[in-house]
Amino acid sequence: MVSFNFRNKMYLIPLEVIQQFGSVSAKNKSDSGQHIETLAYLIGYKSNDDFIGTHLVFPEQEGKSDSVDDKGKSK
Repeated sequence: MVSFNFRNKMYLIPLEVIQQFGSVSAKNKSDSGQHIETLAYLIGYKSNDDFIGTHLVFPEQEGKSDSVDDKGKSK
């Protein structure tokens, strides 16, 4: 579990969720092998004053090396 404080709230994210994002984003390359930005939404719940991330939603997206746009549909 990875935890960090942001604006006086604790965020807890399982390492598996972070690894999933890393795995998906590492494969996101152009035909020439250039990195393409990746977007995912962290979904979870609030427990007491902590936010617990549980899974990712990768929307349909159009990415470039320096930006990514959400196309409004999830995969």
